[in-house]
Amino acid sequence: MLADARLSLFDQRVFAPDAADPERGLGVWLQVSWAPADRNRNDLWVGGGLVTTGLVPGRPADDLGFGASSAELSVAPSGRRDPPSEIVLEWFYAIQLAPWLSLQPDLQVVLNPAASGRDAVVVGARISLDL
Repeated sequence: MLADARLSLFDQRVFAPDAADPERGLGVWLQVSWAPADRNRNDLWVGGGLVTTGLVPGRPADDLGFGASSAELSVAPSGRRDPPSEIVLEWFYAIQLAPWLSLQPDLQVVLNPAASGRDAVVVGARISLDL
């Protein structure tokens, strides 16, 4: 019996404008998730994105990012994916309000959510506390 597998392929800062401040700069991430089709209807998920820290002058700990993902569903016996992929595009800006508090508004565009054939736009926000 195969177990579910999830593999993070890449999560790395690829550019830092100032070697003295390695937390600032551009990071890239890529992740793949796979599960056997007989146990999970969403058998393949692929996502990736870019995050830049300290882009706005005077805001060295803020993050601006973009991500994209695609959820592939199990292949039907006919050989076609049924339903077709769901694709999510996301933009966010994480505002560091205090060393222990951040606010992250974001915008998501979901193409073909749950195979409905109707695209969706999602506006949200997240508050994070480091206790």
